[in-house]
Amino acid sequence: MYLIEWMQSFATPWLTLFFEAVTFLGDEPFYIVVLPMAYWIWNREKATALIYILLPSLLINALLKELIQAPRPLGFELIVQDGWSFPSGHAQGSMTLWLSIALLADRRWTNWLAGVLIFL
Repeated sequence: MYLIEWMQSFATPWLTLFFEAVTFLGDEPFYIVVLPMAYWIWNREKATALIYILLPSLLINALLKELIQAPRPLGFELIVQDGWSFPSGHAQGSMTLWLSIALLADRRWTNWLAGVLIFL
């Protein structure tokens, strides 16, 4: 909890807005928009592979949340969320999505972008 309090001591409206935008990159609505676009614009086979990788990851996360049922810490939320806290759906979904994109695209700039987005 001390780490969370320390990190929140650096909060500014701009940083909050920035990290809310970064958090959106791990939300299901983002996947719903990006995956069809990847299918139509990028590469059908690779986008289909991405879907086949991401969907089981999200399902496993949901099952683990129900098995573990770890409550969210109280008093530290910037955005009120419902559901269980662990494992993090944003962390797992973002890691799965961006690592898969980096591997499937196999370009240096996508590897760097994926690394930065996974880190954030």
